[in-house]
Amino acid sequence: MPGWPDLTEDVGAVRAAIARQDRLQLLVEQYPSGGFHQERIVGNPTQAPVKGEPGHRYALVPLAPADRRPLAAAEVPDADGVLRARWRTNRTRADELRTYLAALRVGDTVTGVVSSGLRDIAVHIDLNDDLGRGVGWLRIPEMAWGQFDLGDVAPIGREIRAKILAVDYAWEQVSLSIKALQPDPWQVFADAHEVGETLSGQVTKLVPFGAFVRVVPGIEGLVPLAELADHDITEPEQAVSVGDDVRVALLDIDLARQRITLSLRTTGD
Repeated sequence: MPGWPDLTEDVGAVRAAIARQDRLQLLVEQYPSGGFHQERIVGNPTQAPVKGEPGHRYALVPLAPADRRPLAAAEVPDADGVLRARWRTNRTRADELRTYLAALRVGDTVTGVVSSGLRDIAVHIDLNDDLGRGVGWLRIPEMAWGQFDLGDVAPIGREIRAKILAVDYAWEQVSLSIKALQPDPWQVFADAHEVGETLSGQVTKLVPFGAFVRVVPGIEGLVPLAELADHDITEPEQAVSVGDDVRVALLDIDLARQRITLSLRTTGD
């Protein structure tokens, strides 16, 4: 990393340099203690900012973009352990990473490799760029529609395609979704079926208020207790058991809440 321009104790040379140039510049003054003072000047100031005190050194840094345009100032330890100011003219990896993130667009599709994971939370994705190592963040709910095995969808080392949901500059993280690239099974179901239709399904779970029936892969509906039989029952076990194949009527489709309501009673099963 380059340092400040050479500092000098030749006060006359610095004053002459100020007089010769009529542009924005930065006067750098180093104290005997190693500290720095910076002062912006333009052309010939009415009072010379160069005092010429013993032990002080100076440098004049052009600030016009064509001459020198520092990205930022930094403080780094020298070999003697003392912190001294430095120009940072070279882009750091952090600078390049932010540029890379800025080039990504929400809605774009990217390809990456699953690199690591947090159990039951998410996995990190290495995007297809050296700067994108581990910046992809794929949460469990965004991996697939319906129930799935993490080892089948996003095991370590698998290459995946995903849609960008958000770019977080503060956390240097890109939120991804595999699910967003797949058809919404609830929308597909709603487009293919109408209320009143009779469907085949299988009982998957019993709850105090009814039974759940899977009518297509990834879509389960509730048969309320009152819709399980033509006569009064107090618990679902009195009408069905888990694993039963049944015929159900479609009573309601709530696409916004991703719920369907079913009935066994109206089919006579």
